[in-house]
Amino acid sequence: MPARWLVVALGLLLLPAFTAGPAPAPLPSGRMALVFFDSLALMRGEGQDASVPGLVRRFEGPVVIRLRGSASARTRAEVARIAARLSDWTGRRFRLVDEIPYRTRHIDITVHDDARVGARHGDEGAVCFTRTWGRQGHLFRAAIDIGADYADCLAHEMMHAVGFDNHWAGRDAGADCPSVLAHRHTDARTSDFSAFDEMAIRLLYSAELSPGMVRAEALAIARRALMPGRSAS
Repeated sequence: MPARWLVVALGLLLLPAFTAGPAPAPLPSGRMALVFFDSLALMRGEGQDASVPGLVRRFEGPVVIRLRGSASARTRAEVARIAARLSDWTGRRFRLVDEIPYRTRHIDITVHDDARVGARHGDEGAVCFTRTWGRQGHLFRAAIDIGADYADCLAHEMMHAVGFDNHWAGRDAGADCPSVLAHRHTDARTSDFSAFDEMAIRLLYSAELSPGMVRAEALAIARRALMPGRSAS
Protein backbone atom coordinates (compact mmCIF):
# COMPACT_ATOMS: atom_id res chain seq x y z
CA MET A 1 0.00 0.00 0.00
CA PRO A 2 1.43 3.42 -0.92
CA ALA A 3 2.54 5.42 2.09
CA ARG A 4 -0.02 8.18 1.54
CA TRP A 5 -2.89 5.64 1.50
CA LEU A 6 -1.55 4.03 4.65
CA VAL A 7 -1.69 7.42 6.37
CA VAL A 8 -5.25 7.98 5.16
CA ALA A 9 -6.33 4.51 6.31
CA LEU A 10 -4.73 5.01 9.72
CA GLY A 11 -6.42 8.39 10.01
CA LEU A 12 -9.82 6.86 9.29
CA LEU A 13 -9.16 4.11 11.82
CA LEU A 14 -8.33 6.63 14.55
CA LEU A 15 -11.03 9.15 13.64
CA PRO A 16 -13.65 7.88 16.14
CA ALA A 17 -11.19 8.33 18.99
CA PHE A 18 -10.80 12.00 18.13
CA THR A 19 -14.41 12.81 17.21
CA ALA A 20 -16.16 11.03 20.07
CA GLY A 21 -17.58 13.25 22.81
CA PRO A 22 -16.09 13.39 26.29
CA ALA A 23 -16.62 10.40 28.56
CA PRO A 24 -19.38 10.83 31.16
CA ALA A 25 -18.15 12.25 34.44
CA PRO A 26 -17.90 9.64 37.21
CA LEU A 27 -20.79 9.62 39.65
CA PRO A 28 -20.19 10.92 43.19
CA SER A 29 -18.68 8.63 45.79
CA GLY A 30 -17.18 8.99 49.24
CA ARG A 31 -18.61 10.16 52.56
CA MET A 32 -20.91 12.83 51.15
CA ALA A 33 -22.44 10.42 48.65
CA LEU A 34 -23.08 7.92 51.45
CA VAL A 35 -24.69 10.56 53.69
CA PHE A 36 -26.84 11.68 50.75
CA PHE A 37 -28.06 8.17 49.95
CA ASP A 38 -28.65 7.24 53.59
CA SER A 39 -30.60 10.41 54.35
CA LEU A 40 -32.89 10.20 51.32
CA ALA A 41 -33.35 6.46 50.79
CA LEU A 42 -32.84 4.72 54.12
CA MET A 43 -34.09 7.11 56.80
CA ARG A 44 -37.49 8.54 57.66
CA GLY A 45 -37.82 12.12 58.82
CA GLU A 46 -36.71 15.38 57.29
CA GLY A 47 -33.25 15.93 55.85
CA GLN A 48 -30.52 16.14 58.46
CA ASP A 49 -33.11 15.53 61.20
CA ALA A 50 -34.14 12.17 59.75
CA SER A 51 -33.74 9.84 62.69
CA VAL A 52 -35.98 6.82 62.12
CA PRO A 53 -34.34 3.92 60.24
CA GLY A 54 -36.40 2.82 57.26
CA LEU A 55 -36.50 0.11 54.63
CA VAL A 56 -35.42 -0.08 51.02
CA ARG A 57 -38.53 0.88 49.03
CA ARG A 58 -38.70 0.64 45.25
CA PHE A 59 -40.65 -0.61 42.25
CA GLU A 60 -39.95 -4.07 40.92
CA GLY A 61 -40.79 -4.65 37.27
CA PRO A 62 -42.17 -2.22 34.67
CA VAL A 63 -44.02 0.94 35.71
CA VAL A 64 -46.58 2.89 33.68
CA ILE A 65 -47.16 6.63 34.13
CA ARG A 66 -50.49 8.33 33.49
CA LEU A 67 -50.68 12.10 33.08
CA ARG A 68 -54.01 13.77 33.80
CA GLY A 69 -55.48 17.21 34.31
CA SER A 70 -54.18 20.43 32.77
CA ALA A 71 -50.95 19.01 31.38
CA SER A 72 -49.39 20.89 28.47
CA ALA A 73 -47.54 19.25 25.60
CA ARG A 74 -44.33 20.51 27.16
CA THR A 75 -45.18 18.83 30.47
CA ARG A 76 -45.97 15.59 28.68
CA ALA A 77 -42.63 15.71 26.88
CA GLU A 78 -40.82 16.33 30.18
CA VAL A 79 -42.53 13.36 31.83
CA ALA A 80 -41.51 11.17 28.88
CA ARG A 81 -37.92 12.41 29.19
CA ILE A 82 -37.85 11.63 32.92
CA ALA A 83 -39.34 8.19 32.27
CA ALA A 84 -36.57 7.42 29.78
CA ARG A 85 -33.87 8.43 32.26
CA LEU A 86 -35.43 6.39 35.07
CA SER A 87 -35.61 3.39 32.75
CA ASP A 88 -31.91 3.74 32.03
CA TRP A 89 -30.85 4.21 35.65
CA THR A 90 -33.11 1.63 37.31
CA GLY A 91 -33.20 -1.17 34.75
CA ARG A 92 -37.02 -1.07 34.94
CA ARG A 93 -39.18 0.17 32.10
CA PHE A 94 -40.99 3.42 32.88
CA ARG A 95 -43.37 4.54 30.13
CA LEU A 96 -46.12 7.07 29.60
CA VAL A 97 -49.60 5.67 28.85
CA ASP A 98 -53.11 7.02 28.40
CA GLU A 99 -54.79 4.38 30.56
CA ILE A 100 -53.44 2.18 33.34
CA PRO A 101 -53.91 -1.56 32.76
CA TYR A 102 -55.49 -3.49 35.62
CA ARG A 103 -53.11 -4.51 38.43
CA THR A 104 -50.14 -2.68 36.94
CA ARG A 105 -47.49 -0.82 38.90
CA HIS A 106 -48.13 2.80 38.14
CA ILE A 107 -47.56 6.48 38.85
CA ASP A 108 -50.52 8.83 38.47
CA ILE A 109 -49.63 12.48 37.82
CA THR A 110 -52.44 15.05 38.05
CA VAL A 111 -51.73 18.63 36.98
CA HIS A 112 -54.01 21.21 38.63
CA ASP A 113 -54.88 24.66 37.28
CA ASP A 114 -54.96 26.20 40.73
CA ALA A 115 -52.17 26.37 43.28
CA ARG A 116 -54.15 24.72 46.09
CA VAL A 117 -52.32 21.41 45.85
CA GLY A 118 -51.13 21.60 49.45
CA ALA A 119 -54.59 22.38 50.79
CA ARG A 120 -55.84 19.11 49.35
CA HIS A 121 -53.37 17.27 51.56
CA GLY A 122 -53.36 19.41 54.69
CA ASP A 123 -50.18 21.32 53.81
CA GLU A 124 -51.08 24.84 52.71
CA GLY A 125 -47.52 25.70 51.67
CA ALA A 126 -47.03 22.79 49.28
CA VAL A 127 -47.25 23.38 45.53
CA CYS A 128 -46.65 19.69 44.72
CA PHE A 129 -47.38 16.53 46.68
CA THR A 130 -46.57 12.83 46.31
CA ARG A 131 -48.02 9.77 48.03
CA THR A 132 -46.83 6.19 47.63
CA TRP A 133 -48.33 2.81 48.43
CA GLY A 134 -46.50 -0.45 48.87
CA ARG A 135 -45.93 -3.49 51.02
CA GLN A 136 -42.73 -4.73 52.64
CA GLY A 137 -40.66 -2.38 50.52
CA HIS A 138 -42.36 -3.25 47.22
CA LEU A 139 -43.94 -0.12 45.74
CA PHE A 140 -46.97 -0.67 43.56
CA ARG A 141 -48.50 2.80 43.22
CA ALA A 142 -47.66 6.49 43.51
CA ALA A 143 -49.83 9.58 43.03
CA ILE A 144 -48.41 13.02 42.27
CA ASP A 145 -50.42 16.25 42.46
CA ILE A 146 -48.70 19.26 40.93
CA GLY A 147 -49.67 22.83 40.14
CA ALA A 148 -49.65 23.79 36.46
CA ASP A 149 -47.24 26.65 37.22
CA TYR A 150 -44.74 24.36 38.96
CA ALA A 151 -43.65 21.93 36.27
CA ASP A 152 -40.08 22.38 37.54
CA CYS A 153 -41.15 20.12 40.43
CA LEU A 154 -41.65 17.09 38.18
CA ALA A 155 -38.21 15.54 38.71
CA HIS A 156 -38.48 16.28 42.44
CA GLU A 157 -41.82 14.50 42.79
CA MET A 158 -40.82 11.61 40.53
CA MET A 159 -37.83 10.94 42.75
CA HIS A 160 -40.18 10.78 45.73
CA ALA A 161 -42.40 8.42 43.75
CA VAL A 162 -39.66 5.88 43.02
CA GLY A 163 -38.63 5.42 46.65
CA PHE A 164 -37.01 8.53 48.16
CA ASP A 165 -39.18 9.83 50.99
CA ASN A 166 -37.07 12.66 52.38
CA HIS A 167 -35.87 16.09 51.31
CA TRP A 168 -32.19 16.99 51.08
CA ALA A 169 -31.69 19.51 53.86
CA GLY A 170 -29.37 20.39 56.72
CA ARG A 171 -25.72 21.32 56.99
CA ASP A 172 -24.58 19.03 54.14
CA ALA A 173 -27.10 20.38 51.61
CA GLY A 174 -25.45 23.08 49.53
CA ALA A 175 -24.28 24.03 46.06
CA ASP A 176 -21.48 21.44 46.23
CA CYS A 177 -24.03 18.67 46.79
CA PRO A 178 -27.11 19.65 44.77
CA SER A 179 -30.33 17.69 44.35
CA VAL A 180 -33.83 17.95 42.95
CA LEU A 181 -34.92 16.87 46.44
CA ALA A 182 -33.52 19.97 48.14
CA HIS A 183 -36.11 22.53 49.18
CA ARG A 184 -37.17 25.18 46.68
CA HIS A 185 -35.24 28.46 46.76
CA THR A 186 -32.17 26.93 48.42
CA ASP A 187 -28.63 26.79 47.02
CA ALA A 188 -28.81 23.00 46.80
CA ARG A 189 -32.00 22.84 44.71
CA THR A 190 -31.79 21.89 41.03
CA SER A 191 -34.64 21.63 38.53
CA ASP A 192 -33.13 18.54 36.91
CA PHE A 193 -31.51 15.44 38.38
CA SER A 194 -28.00 16.08 39.69
CA ALA A 195 -25.13 13.60 39.60
CA PHE A 196 -25.91 12.85 43.27
CA ASP A 197 -29.53 12.08 42.36
CA GLU A 198 -28.49 9.75 39.54
CA MET A 199 -26.03 7.99 41.85
CA ALA A 200 -28.72 7.47 44.50
CA ILE A 201 -31.31 6.18 42.02
CA ARG A 202 -28.86 3.75 40.45
CA LEU A 203 -27.79 2.49 43.87
CA LEU A 204 -31.33 2.10 45.22
CA TYR A 205 -32.24 -0.02 42.18
CA SER A 206 -29.01 -2.00 42.07
CA ALA A 207 -29.05 -5.79 42.28
CA GLU A 208 -27.17 -5.65 45.59
CA LEU A 209 -30.17 -4.11 47.35
CA SER A 210 -33.66 -5.56 47.59
CA PRO A 211 -37.08 -4.26 48.66
CA GLY A 212 -37.68 -4.52 52.39
CA MET A 213 -33.98 -4.63 53.27
CA VAL A 214 -33.43 -2.92 56.62
CA ARG A 215 -31.33 0.21 56.85
CA ALA A 216 -28.30 -1.37 58.58
CA GLU A 217 -27.90 -4.04 55.91
CA ALA A 218 -28.52 -1.65 53.02
CA LEU A 219 -26.15 0.96 54.46
CA ALA A 220 -23.33 -1.59 54.73
CA ILE A 221 -23.79 -2.43 51.04
CA ALA A 222 -23.95 1.25 50.10
CA ARG A 223 -20.76 1.94 52.08
CA ARG A 224 -18.88 -0.78 50.21
CA ALA A 225 -20.10 0.65 46.90
CA LEU A 226 -19.41 4.31 47.66
CA MET A 227 -16.42 4.05 50.00
CA PRO A 228 -14.46 0.99 48.83
CA GLY A 229 -11.58 0.09 51.07
CA ARG A 230 -13.07 1.84 54.08
CA SER A 231 -14.12 -0.23 57.08
CA ALA A 232 -17.67 0.05 58.43
CA SER A 233 -18.19 2.53 61.23
